[in-house]
Amino acid sequence: MRCGNAHRSVVDKKKSSRNIFPKSPSPDSLGAGDGYNSGLPSPEPFWSCARRLLAFDDPTDKWQKVMALCSRQLRTKIEAPSALSSTQQENLFAHAFGVQASEKNSQAVLFNTILAFEEMERLTKTCLELFFSGAANETESVAHWSCPQKLNQLQVRWVTRAARVVPNWQALLGDGPWSDDSRAQFIAACLAQLSAGSADLSVATLSEGRSTFRRLLSAWRSRLPASFLPNLIILVEGPTEALILPGMARCLSLDLDAAACLVLPAGGANQVLRRFLELRDISTLPLVAILDSDAQSQAAILGDSLRDNDSLHVLKSGEIEDVFDDPTFVRLINIHLGGLGIGQQIELADLKGKGRRTAILERRWREWGLGSFDKIGFARTIVTAIDVPKLVPDELVEIIESVRQLAESQSEKTLEGSG
Repeated sequence: MRCGNAHRSVVDKKKSSRNIFPKSPSPDSLGAGDGYNSGLPSPEPFWSCARRLLAFDDPTDKWQKVMALCSRQLRTKIEAPSALSSTQQENLFAHAFGVQASEKNSQAVLFNTILAFEEMERLTKTCLELFFSGAANETESVAHWSCPQKLNQLQVRWVTRAARVVPNWQALLGDGPWSDDSRAQFIAACLAQLSAGSADLSVATLSEGRSTFRRLLSAWRSRLPASFLPNLIILVEGPTEALILPGMARCLSLDLDAAACLVLPAGGANQVLRRFLELRDISTLPLVAILDSDAQSQAAILGDSLRDNDSLHVLKSGEIEDVFDDPTFVRLINIHLGGLGIGQQIELADLKGKGRRTAILERRWREWGLGSFDKIGFARTIVTAIDVPKLVPDELVEIIESVRQLAESQSEKTLEGSG
């Protein structure tokens, strides 16, 4: 099996069956300076790998990035890690960031397997098929899982692999660049409460472990980033929307991180459409797309592609800066100018019948010798200055309340699927 790459060249069978590393790696087998420190990977590279693994992403892309990190960590010249067999890739990972056989900890195996179950619930069958594509000619040891729920063959392979390819999560119990990160603290809490014992995962062990994980996740959710096990994905055109929307949501008592609503700035309307179509194919999560008013062609295609749990919002006023009424917008701009130490002021008359507001401000900024108008800086001013619900524009209130309902519905489904 060539994990994580749907388009790979055929590798000679004899070469594929030979591991590039021993099955039970040890620091001595790699030599000094290969990334081990008393059996643990170096902190910064390991945390880079852990962040990749903990962030929601296409598993195929994620694993390719992890393989690149492994190659750099081991200072091993492997031009195309993705062309290696699954066993070779797993041994590469074990040497760089994995739990060594001599110290394999049942809590780490259990945690990683539970995490795989949680991720699997967010992935489509197509996604798993792509991840395991090219596996037909390779032999893989697949456990016969007797899980609390019925799993298909792809799902069995997914969770079995997670019990075999285990990051050295115990490293997060010590000090490192992760010390102040809530994800590392959450994992430490999980490892402390998951039952120790045999790494042979029984129905009872998995069921109890998943219940413990869900309980801790509920308690920690408000401190965790939405990129970790999200329940909903919001696609916006750019970074200004990615700042303003969460800020306005907080003003309406909705914390998007705490609600596990992941906001992804795509980089324009075309990229919102592209990302939506990609995520629709790989993820079961509800998708919310927000477009500017001029993205009519993208909105038409996207609207025809919505699933039952997806939604599309096209701003009526133009861009997100245009949803504020004129007096409020003038006040916000002048607050922004004051914060920059600039004496000039914008008047209400400056906005009348002169096009989009950001274009007006771009011209005025240049007239005043201020360079380009900083949309991101202004977005931060908006988030700071709009501090009561009545100041949130009606159009954003409508979008945020729709997101709230979707998030609550998805959270209920997640709880129902526990166990």
